[in-house]
Amino acid sequence: SVRLEENLTGLPRCILATVPAVARFGVAILAVVTAVWAIPSPARAFSDIYFFGDSFTDTGNLPPPSSFTISYGYDSNRWTNQGGTVWAEDFAAALGLASAATASSSGGHNYARGGARADELTGSTGQISQFSSAVGGMADPNALYVVWAGANDMLQGQDPASTVTDVTNAILALSALGARQFLVANLPNFAPLAPGTGPLAGAVPIPAAADLWASNF
Repeated sequence: SVRLEENLTGLPRCILATVPAVARFGVAILAVVTAVWAIPSPARAFSDIYFFGDSFTDTGNLPPPSSFTISYGYDSNRWTNQGGTVWAEDFAAALGLASAATASSSGGHNYARGGARADELTGSTGQISQFSSAVGGMADPNALYVVWAGANDMLQGQDPASTVTDVTNAILALSALGARQFLVANLPNFAPLAPGTGPLAGAVPIPAAADLWASNF
């Protein structure tokens, strides 16, 4: 994540959370936030939380198709096992802001959408545009803004340098609206899982060189 870290340098109160493995995302990221902000009481750390990203974070904006639920045991609203949660829900709850992880389509602050690439965070129909419309173009400077994208870029063979630029542009777009506190996650090495299993492996398999992609992200 050298490129991503370099691009974040100088941005207002912006930290990079290094995800060390393909599990326990929420625990890893909460530990980073707690350490960097020296939070004495997580419930008072931020006024709110807003999420932007892909299926790792999505809690219902673009749920899995019913065939995935029936044949593969996916949850009806999340890209995880049936009845399970995604890291954003545990993370928000740990900070005392559980409702923030609710999908934006259901009135919450989670704008992440399954299948989204980093370049789909911005633009006239992107997640940040939807957020801007919801808050009247004024972001709460005391809230935490979580940006985690890049996995679909990797799966679709996008250049990691371009993905870093797209993530940076998303942060700058939020900053222009008034956001001042950011948590940005990188990608773990998915190479040990290549080509993957389940209904998506045939269409978008994890590349064998996923480790190289992650190291250049």
